[in-house]
Amino acid sequence: MKKFQILILLIFSLSILYSQSYPMYGQNQHHTCHIDVAGPVTKPNEYWRFEEKEGRYAGNPVTDSNGNIYVGFAYEEDNEAYYCSLDSLGKIRWEKMYKRNYNEFYNSDCKVALDESRNRAYFSFTRCGGLFAHTLGGDLIWKFEKTYSYSPPTIRDNGYLYLGQGNGKRIICVSPEGALVWEFDGSGDYSLCEQNAIDDSGHVYIPLGNYLYCLNGD
Repeated sequence: MKKFQILILLIFSLSILYSQSYPMYGQNQHHTCHIDVAGPVTKPNEYWRFEEKEGRYAGNPVTDSNGNIYVGFAYEEDNEAYYCSLDSLGKIRWEKMYKRNYNEFYNSDCKVALDESRNRAYFSFTRCGGLFAHTLGGDLIWKFEKTYSYSPPTIRDNGYLYLGQGNGKRIICVSPEGALVWEFDGSGDYSLCEQNAIDDSGHVYIPLGNYLYCLNGD
């Protein structure tokens, strides 16, 4: 049994090395959710599970090329969010807490995006408010607390971040240094902004309210 587990771990590690690293949610900036690794052809057994001790809801996990996982947890009636990095065996590498400025009865969660080439992991919080940049080792680089997003940021090749701000009906661009570059006010109804995408020419496509916007990323 132990040899079998080692074999499974070896296959898992090789598949990660073979694949491209996840730069963000959806695998690439086009958000095609494509990855060059075959999935299981038979029903898999559970390898491990990680449960956040307070029972908060898990957001989207993102992995780096070493098999480390980055994920956040939040709960609608809790004024704190929890986010962490796990190794490929589900053990905690580092963990953080973020205390919200207010407590409201709204669903709150944490979205994650990765820029491995710049040693960055980005955590954005719905309702909690805030975009946090950490090194892959967990050190805080900067925090931008004047935003909240229902989806993880989309990252351009130059490291600039694009987020839709939900019912604020606003689209923002944040520099790799954590500064606001520009903001764009949209129109339409109350909005739950979903994931945006960028094409090779630098156009940003962002759904906001009852519109789909195409913006020049510059």
